[in-house]
Order: sequence, then structure tokens, then C-alpha cells
Amino acid sequence: MTSTTTQTGARAVLRRLGRSRWFGWVRHVSLVVVTILVVEYVVLPQLVGARQDMTLLASADTLLLVAALALEAASLMSYSALTRVALSPVGRPSYWTLLRIDLSGLGVSHVVPGGGAATVALRYRLLTVAGVRRGDAAAGAAIQTVVSIVALIALFVIGLGLTVPHLGGHPGYEAAGIVALAVLAVLGLAATALMRHTDRALLAAEGFARRVPLLRAESTGRVLRELAQHIARLGSDRRLLRQTAGWAVGNWLFDGVCLWVCLGAYGYWSDAGPLLAVYAAACLLAWLPITPGGLGIVEGVLVPALISFGSDPAVALLGVLTWRLAEYWLPIPLAAATYLSLRVSRR
Repeated sequence: MTSTTTQTGARAVLRRLGRSRWFGWVRHVSLVVVTILVVEYVVLPQLVGARQDMTLLASADTLLLVAALALEAASLMSYSALTRVALSPVGRPSYWTLLRIDLSGLGVSHVVPGGGAATVALRYRLLTVAGVRRGDAAAGAAIQTVVSIVALIALFVIGLGLTVPHLGGHPGYEAAGIVALAVLAVLGLAATALMRHTDRALLAAEGFARRVPLLRAESTGRVLRELAQHIARLGSDRRLLRQTAGWAVGNWLFDGVCLWVCLGAYGYWSDAGPLLAVYAAACLLAWLPITPGGLGIVEGVLVPALISFGSDPAVALLGVLTWRLAEYWLPIPLAAATYLSLRVSRR
């Protein structure tokens, strides 16, 4: 009887794993197809249009382009500073090691369709190899992700607030602002519930994990408990809270100003409000697991929006592509170099 029960349970587990692998295979193939279609029908036509205005490249301000690279470097460094404050001081690697880990993960997210899961897995492995406790690595990554999203939504709301008085009231702007504020409220309520009712939240999360393939209830509960401790640490340490919020906002602001400077290098200086709103909206869409790093989606949102704000079409296109060169393409070879350096340093 026991043998029969064991065999039945084993077959059930194998069937669940088979369905999970099949679903994962279909998902990855679908994402690759979507990526190819986006590159083929969105990115390449934009590049062809840019070649018709190559004379603009010769007129670009070199000093501003150098400043844009420096701003993008500051954005990446701010993100690693956020990683540092999100982790517990016990067993935390050096800032230089964290910067290389973050660059390695960023490169993966830019080449793998829907690469968020792959990035999380790689950063988790690299952090644990560097000496970070498993629970701390997972909870720190969760804190970092949530704070980054909150900071981006806040910048979007600020951008809308600066834009609406100039463009007049519009139902679309109002709806977008309400949705953004609602998301912030939900995140705040979730954090409050986790803090005040930790045991209930853990039981609910563990029960949910038991129903989801490839999730382990014990691991989920352990990560949430670590997360609750991290949130408590932020709530009790005002200085740490300011640092966390400051580095998260700095990461996005440096990147947004880089876009602004890239446009300025071709002669177009956008107003701060509209650019901030559309930049934040494009970055939020880039989080969707559709194409690597929002390839094609970000460009498809930014270029038409900038044109509607008054930019020359060629300037908007070249400015966005120049920014994406620094923000999207340049980190890929840097990620390969930093990953190799981490492998070499472990030997």
C-alpha cells in the first residue's frame, strides 16, 4: 500500500514538472518570436529613418554626449549603492563586487526575452557566492525591486503633476495618475500588513506557494520573514530609509537626465514635466516580460511622445537611440567583462 501510494505521488510530481517545463518552453519561444517581430517591425524601420538624417550626427554636441555617458555611469553606480543599503551589513560584499554583480545581471536582462527571472537567479547566485546569506540575498532583491518601482511611479506622478497645468486637464492624464497612486497605496498596504500581521501573511504566502509549481512553502516563508525584518530595519532607521529612497530616485533621475542631455545634444531641450512623465511610463512598460529590456517598446513610446511635445522627428529618434546606446547596449559588453572578472576573482 505504501509503495503504491509513493509511486502515485511520484507520478503526480513528474506530471507537474512536465507541465511546468512545457509551459516554460512555450513561454520562452513565444517571447523570442515577439522579440524578433518587435525588432523587425519597430526598431529596424526607425534605424532606416535615422540614416536619412545622418547629417544630424555631425552636428551633435560632443561634450553633451560625454556628459550623457557620465550620467549613465552615475545611474548604474546609484543602483549598486541601492543594492548595498538593501542588504544586511553582515556578510555584505564590497561595493566594487556589488557593482560587478549588478552589471552582470543587467546584461542578462538586456539579452534574454523576459529576462527578469534569469537576472534574479544570476544575481542571487552571485550574491550568495560572494558571502551573502540566502535569505538576505532574496529579501534584499525584493526590497530593491519594490523601492525602485515605487520611486519610478512617484517620478511618473510628479511628471504628470508638472505636465497637466501646461497641457490642460485630460481624462487620460487623470486616469494614469489615479492608477499610479492606487499602485502606491496597494504596495503601502501590503508592507503594512506584512509588518503588523507577519504570521498571518506567512501562512497565506506558504499556502499559496504549495499550489504553485516550483515554489517551496518553506523558502517562501523564510524570504518573507527576512523581508519583514528588512522593512522593520528601514522603518526604525530614518537615515537608512533616506539613503534607500535617495539611491532609488537617483538611479532613475540620472538615467532620465541622460535622455534629456542626449536630446539636447541634437538641439532639442524638452520641458522637465512631460519628459519625466513619458520617461517613467516607458521604463514602467520595460518591466513587462515581453522583450529584453523593453526593446522596441521603450523606443515606440518615447519617440512619438517627444514628437507630440514639439521635437523634430529626426531629433527625437536620434536622441532616443543615442540614449539607448548608453542605457541598453553599452551595459551588455560591460556585463560580460564584469562576469568574467567575478569568475576569475573566485579562483
